[in-house]
Amino acid sequence: MPSGIVKGEWTIVGGTGKFTLAQGAIYYDVVSRTQGGEIKELHIGVFYTTMERSTVSIARHKTFPQKK
Repeated sequence: MPSGIVKGEWTIVGGTGKFTLAQGAIYYDVVSRTQGGEIKELHIGVFYTTMERSTVSIARHKTFPQKK
């Protein structure tokens, strides 16, 4: 790696909505620096399992004593 080039990575763990179970990594290279900050080139790899909200109904049964 030539001097002056900065590389790094961030992890992806979880998320919101459809990406609740997301996992992955973001690899970046700082391609230039400006007075206001840095310009990064991102390489993103993500794996996720979709999870839809569902309504669960609970049936309740009440038993009564037998009449004699």
